[in-house]
Amino acid sequence: MIQEYSKGGQNPLTSSKNAVEVYAPQDAIARTGTDVWDLLRQGGFNLYFRHAQPSDTSSENPYLSQLGKEQAKSLGEFLQKQKIPIQFPVSASPLNRARQTAEIAFGQANVAIDLELAQMNKPYLLDSIPTERFNQVFVGHHFTFGGQIEPTQLSYLGLVVLKPLGQGRGYTVLNTIEHPFIQ
Repeated sequence: MIQEYSKGGQNPLTSSKNAVEVYAPQDAIARTGTDVWDLLRQGGFNLYFRHAQPSDTSSENPYLSQLGKEQAKSLGEFLQKQKIPIQFPVSASPLNRARQTAEIAFGQANVAIDLELAQMNKPYLLDSIPTERFNQVFVGHHFTFGGQIEPTQLSYLGLVVLKPLGQGRGYTVLNTIEHPFIQ
């Protein structure tokens, strides 16, 4: 089912006045007839992960819990096992829980801190097209992608698969996956 996302006549996900066509996340991958991991092996997608489990949710800037560290390590191992091509550096929020998730999953040398991911008030980051045959990875926080997913839909280490449409043109939410490294 194709939905047009527009709020007040202008899509907040783009710099243009044209609304972006989006698909209901649960339908988008199914329409292709392709397994999501097979699709990601081809590259061309943006992968937005929410950080792993923090140690203290009452703190403003907590570090990862022991379970969160194990989740992050498992994520990196899973993506390698699945042979998902990742464009480096991976972008991460500067907040401890997101930064640690990215560093443990992808290696500290492969992570670039992006201040915009801390609050996601400039989601244009997600419409950039990755290098051919690679996927860009962003590690951040709760984000509803302009209302395209429910706030409760993105659990710790949840994944949102995005098809970027190019700078200033937005993106399409293709799928949400809970804990992708657990099969």
